[in-house]
Amino acid sequence: MSTAENESGSITEYFGYRSCFTIYVLSFNDLELKKAINDIKYKHENKIPLNDEDLVKLALIPFLGNEENLLELLEWSCNILMEIELENKEKLYDLQSIQILLINKFVKDLNFKNKLLDVIEMCDNLIFERYARPYFDKGREEGRKEVKEEYIAEGILIGEKNKEKEYVNRLLDGGYPLEDISLITGLSFDEINVLR
Repeated sequence: MSTAENESGSITEYFGYRSCFTIYVLSFNDLELKKAINDIKYKHENKIPLNDEDLVKLALIPFLGNEENLLELLEWSCNILMEIELENKEKLYDLQSIQILLINKFVKDLNFKNKLLDVIEMCDNLIFERYARPYFDKGREEGRKEVKEEYIAEGILIGEKNKEKEYVNRLLDGGYPLEDISLITGLSFDEINVLR
């Protein structure tokens, strides 16, 4: 995104013979608000997947208008982001990051800035509930199950130790010599003395 570039395009940088990366420059000058909104609406309503450029435009649309409709356009943009199906859910957070960056750069009024950031936070919470909550809950349940199994195993072990102690004490109370108790239980003399 650039407020300085006059037109959109790409810049490819090469490092050595293997590594390269491409920077896609999307100029604000190339985006027309009504056309960008209509393109996104058309694709969204007709269930046409949005490509990466469409997604960036969707993040930028609120900033193409004037300050009076910024909140309304941001809410619209967030609603579309929450409704679309993306294979890579991380892109949603990238788009929100773009919006946060632009809000922090261009919106000077602190109260208005906070309203806009609240919209993004609400959107973020809904995206979390939609995409991440099932995995979060599954992880929590698996963690509980592991802890439960660990406590059960520990409880069984404590129960066995208590039962062993009770058995050794009954044998001792019954007058059995340590040698016989050791043969019966398989415990050493020291282990029997610890259990007393």
